[in-house]
Amino acid sequence: DVEGQALKVGAEYAKADDLQPLDKPAQGLRSAMRNIQSDDWATRNKAMNDLRALSLHHSSVLKPFAKEACNHLKKRIESLRSIEAKNAMLTITDFVKNLKKGMDTGVAPVITVLLRRAGETSNEFLAMEAEKALDSMVKSCTKTRLLGTLLQTFHGGQGEGIGKAKSIRKACAVCIYRTVKAMGSRVSTYRDLDRLLGTMGTLLTEGGLSIRNTGKRLAFLLADALGGDNMMQQCQAKLTSGEYVALQRCIEKGEIPDEEKTDHKKNRSRPGSTLTGKKFRKSASRENSKLSRNSSRDSLVAEGAQVMARGISSKEGKRVGGLHQRRYSKTRRQSHVSRDIGEDGELADVMKKMDSKEWRTRIVGMEALVKIVASDPSMINPHVSKILDRLHQRLEDGNTKVNKAALEAVGSLTSQLSNADALIRNTLISGVASHLGSSNITVRKAASSTLDRYIRSIPSDLLIQPLAHATAYGKPSTRPVMLHKLLPLVSVQKTSEKLVRQHVVPCAVNLLKASKAPAEVRDGTRRLFGALYATLGEGLYDAPAVKRLGVDRQDEIRRVVDSG
Repeated sequence: DVEGQALKVGAEYAKADDLQPLDKPAQGLRSAMRNIQSDDWATRNKAMNDLRALSLHHSSVLKPFAKEACNHLKKRIESLRSIEAKNAMLTITDFVKNLKKGMDTGVAPVITVLLRRAGETSNEFLAMEAEKALDSMVKSCTKTRLLGTLLQTFHGGQGEGIGKAKSIRKACAVCIYRTVKAMGSRVSTYRDLDRLLGTMGTLLTEGGLSIRNTGKRLAFLLADALGGDNMMQQCQAKLTSGEYVALQRCIEKGEIPDEEKTDHKKNRSRPGSTLTGKKFRKSASRENSKLSRNSSRDSLVAEGAQVMARGISSKEGKRVGGLHQRRYSKTRRQSHVSRDIGEDGELADVMKKMDSKEWRTRIVGMEALVKIVASDPSMINPHVSKILDRLHQRLEDGNTKVNKAALEAVGSLTSQLSNADALIRNTLISGVASHLGSSNITVRKAASSTLDRYIRSIPSDLLIQPLAHATAYGKPSTRPVMLHKLLPLVSVQKTSEKLVRQHVVPCAVNLLKASKAPAEVRDGTRRLFGALYATLGEGLYDAPAVKRLGVDRQDEIRRVVDSG
């Protein structure tokens, strides 16, 4: 009785040793593909067991049809019947283990539903089975193809996104981290590295703590594989100002969060149960682990220092180390400032006021800073990195009056900004540019005035990168103004053609790709291409950012240049 056997196997879940070879594999495959679409759940379970047997004993027969089979299994994983859903995930796990890279084409149809199951908190045994299936994919599938699918799924490509549920986003983040870890140094040659770095920035600014911790672990992995200097330079062009600051603070802190090991069985609790025997020993072990938390934290710091030593040069470490860490405790924050600047003194008092919880006091602190710069600029030179980092935090303040005061204070530090580290200078300029689209006219005028002062006083070679980045990746509302300010720098003879080709040409190409850009941006982009052609000549078409485009896009650029 086929139906009776399916009921029995469905309730007990067949082990791999119990799956026997099929007498006629090709015929059995056709029958299984037909029966898995049956209206009877017992017949569907029998079909899934036949597919498992085919993957174990007749993989060459199943491999060409792996994607089609996974499309059917996707519906079974989504089933409200837990037995059927678990059996479908067991089938996927067996597919991956036995077909290995032959399963690459079958990953995309099921990855989203597996991540959703892995993020379930109400059905733990299904979440455990989904995690096993995902782990087997990381171990056996082609890493680059799996990573591409995970990145597309995380960002919601082709309508197959995972949504905003933190538990599901965490499951996807963990899979991305494990895949990158399995790739090792090969990730440096990954063709979609820019998207991976962007995903890392997104993880570092997510709302869930566990997701941010996964992002931090990913950041140290990439720093180790790419080299700290190289990674920071690439991220500076790809991440938003907020994401870049989060990355800086992560690298500066140097602590790698421990990997979370989800044990769903330990999460179960029975009402009224008491701790006896083995459970009591587990509880005591957990209590003892709390006592050793400080020592484990020290080991994590040491491990982070080792990664920093391998991935980031000492010079870069000194530069990044000049930035302040975020301090959530007012007492710790103020004592930190006192240690760096001196227990007493006018500048230490100013820094404390800038960190105040009262917005009026923060404004007073920045006004006092402007007065210090006007009277004795040399006083702040030894601490310029810390002061600029603190001003960047005030630029991101939620109070528009504080934003305006911060913009005025940043504008008064033009000479100090010229001599500051490139990482700090570029981050600060991006923060100023973000206020060009403010709905508050006074903030908007202050931001424009500050940038104009920079353009007049700071060498164009130091401004070309941050302004091009802010134009291409900043808020859409700031682009018309940013294009207007970027154009003169392209035409300046002192500007290096190499920097123009490296930063401004990709910026113009990105703006050209924007299909719904307003008329102001389209007109500004046309004028920007005209300025680029006037500076680079025919070398514009040999720039890497243009050569990577298709023929149609290249012809479009030629038409834009000719029309200008």
